[in-house]
Amino acid sequence: GLSSSSSSSALDLDLELVGGYSSMHIRRGDLQFTEVKFDSLQWYNNTKEIWRPNEILYIATDENEENFFDDFKKHHNGPLRFFNDYKALAELDNIDATLYGMIDTVVASRGSVFAG
Repeated sequence: GLSSSSSSSALDLDLELVGGYSSMHIRRGDLQFTEVKFDSLQWYNNTKEIWRPNEILYIATDENEENFFDDFKKHHNGPLRFFNDYKALAELDNIDATLYGMIDTVVASRGSVFAG
């Protein structure tokens, strides 16, 4: 269960259990217009003012290169989390992989703040 804590990492959930993290959707794979295909530093610079200090940031993405987000990680002072970070914990290998996109979307939709 959830417990309350005075530490900066304590979850801050609303009545609908939204919160505890913020989220982004960064689409990379099939964008038609290259001028909207930003690198991770540009994503950070365009969104840095909306994230709280030390906040967990969940990123829903189709980007497969793990190092793509390195520049974002260098500047954001909280942890970045991705769908694959939770596959083993949630035993997601035991469900139909065609559901992964929907699960990723639902997780992203529950963040306190969303950009993407």
